[in-house]
Amino acid sequence: MAKQVLVRKRVAVVGGGPKAVALAVKAKVLKALKLQDTEVVIFEKKSIGAAWEGGDGYSDGEQRLCTLAERDLGFPYKSLYGRAADAGMLNYSWQQLEICIRIYVLNLLRSSSCPPKI
Repeated sequence: MAKQVLVRKRVAVVGGGPKAVALAVKAKVLKALKLQDTEVVIFEKKSIGAAWEGGDGYSDGEQRLCTLAERDLGFPYKSLYGRAADAGMLNYSWQQLEICIRIYVLNLLRSSSCPPKI
């Protein structure tokens, strides 16, 4: 079987909202798995996610997002790239963040040493 040669592609995204971040993460995962080599260039006037922080456009920062965080980046989708890509995306999911936070908190609670006084 011939070795697959990845052709580098560049995608420009106007606006640094949730979809831009999702595209960048997907490109990172696919590149790590050597399934695709796509550079995502995001053009954002303020900062990534600024429109959702309030005061910079679309939202006042208090509104609910259209897509629930639980179904954002790493929601267990069945992608065209297979299980490895899906597992890679799951590393960026809300669920994974909660797992990491809980593990961190449990480790912190189990720690026998007190934090230093400032």
